Amino acid sequence: SILYFSLSPGVRVGGRISRGYDASMIEITFEDVRRASATLNKVAWITPVKTSSELDRTSGATVFLKCENFQRTGAFKFRGAYNALSKLRSIPSSTVITISSGNHGQGLALAAALLGHSAHVIIPKPYSRLKYDLILQHQARITIADHRTHAEELLAQGIQEERAHFVHPFNDPEVIAGQGTVMLELMDQVANLDVVLAPVGGGGLLSGLCVAGHSIDPTLAIYAC
Repeated sequence: SILYFSLSPGVRVGGRISRGYDASMIEITFEDVRRASATLNKVAWITPVKTSSELDRTSGATVFLKCENFQRTGAFKFRGAYNALSKLRSIPSSTVITISSGNHGQGLALAAALLGHSAHVIIPKPYSRLKYDLILQHQARITIADHRTHAEELLAQGIQEERAHFVHPFNDPEVIAGQGTVMLELMDQVANLDVVLAPVGGGGLLSGLCVAGHSIDPTLAIYAC
């Protein structure tokens, strides 16, 4: 099963594209997810699957909950961030940069600390002070932006001046492959799944789940929630 998706061409500032992917379409395969799983082995936690008799009664089905809140940094985002940064091992002590108000920033900051990189996280207002503190806990540099447009301007500036590598929160093939490892684990932990309900924001997690899930079982129904 192969997923194609449109890549952002870069950060647009004043009508100019500062930097980004050259290709408009990228191919992601099940092998990419399997390689991500090997990369994350003994680095990301294998998160538990829980059940709920109340949810079973309410839904009329047997419900399994994949608890990524038990993942490092408290979210699945660490998987994609670490997998993406692992590809930079040939570039010693590089700086990675992103825009994030929380979970991706935390994941990137921890991944950078583990792999010997410096992380720069641009946080647009309004933001959670708790998540700010958690990002800072992993020695990341933080810049507060007044709004989203300001954040994109700061991102373009950071890429140029720091020669930083931009890691998109979801529109990155290595991030998507990393998020797809959630499905590999789930289908190993629970046999004969019929339906998967997946949260969707930017779509990185959902994309990875589709690649992995439909490669293992093409009949699996996956719904975005």
